[in-house]
Amino acid sequence: MPVSGDGAYNAQFTPTAPGDYHWVAEYSGNSPNTSGPVTHNASCSDTGEDVRVNTVKSTLSTAQTWIPNDSATVSAPAGGNLAGTVTFTLYPTSDCTGSPVFPAFNVPVSGASAKTVSTNNTTAVPTAGSFSWQVSYDSTNAAQDDIPASCQETSVLTVNNGNPVTSP
Repeated sequence: MPVSGDGAYNAQFTPTAPGDYHWVAEYSGNSPNTSGPVTHNASCSDTGEDVRVNTVKSTLSTAQTWIPNDSATVSAPAGGNLAGTVTFTLYPTSDCTGSPVFPAFNVPVSGASAKTVSTNNTTAVPTAGSFSWQVSYDSTNAAQDDIPASCQETSVLTVNNGNPVTSP
């Protein structure tokens, strides 16, 4: 570290690995201090200049989440192309009751029969329990009937998160 003028100077070093480190100070000498270079602790024997960097234990904890999605296939034997919306609603119960986990997914359906559509949820659910999907089809094609909402799938999710693990 370059210095200029009289004063106290402090050096900083951030080690990248544990171990024993030793500070060595060296002054090359310049005007008006031309007595030549001076080195302190060149042999690393001054214990006041020793630094030990230790390791610390680390801990790892885990917590599962899951991202629920559903799909439905809509078909009609006649009446032209499919046109409408499939609505998916996820409930935190086994019977499609209670407050939905998140707002309903409305997925457009169009084209020749049959069409499979699905949710594209990216929001994780961090809890375990019973869940159910309510699904309906609202047809905008007058030749094809709507399909009213019904409870279609149920799931029971068990989450067994591990205990924290500490380094040896």
